[in-house]
Amino acid sequence: MYHCFRVCYYHETMEWGWETLRLSNTLGSFVAFYVAYDLVYTLFHRALHIRAIYPWIHKHHHKQKVGF
Repeated sequence: MYHCFRVCYYHETMEWGWETLRLSNTLGSFVAFYVAYDLVYTLFHRALHIRAIYPWIHKHHHKQKVGF
């Protein structure tokens, strides 16, 4: 997230200010970002469930427990 915000903040075509804020450019950007992010995350997570990879890397992730 840090890198995403940094790119947005320093990119010369990024417009800042309330006068440029629109539902289409705000909601559209969030939808596009999360669709792209979730697509990459989902494909990567699915690849970690391949039988040859799962026991070496990903199994430990599924064994973690959070206790309070």
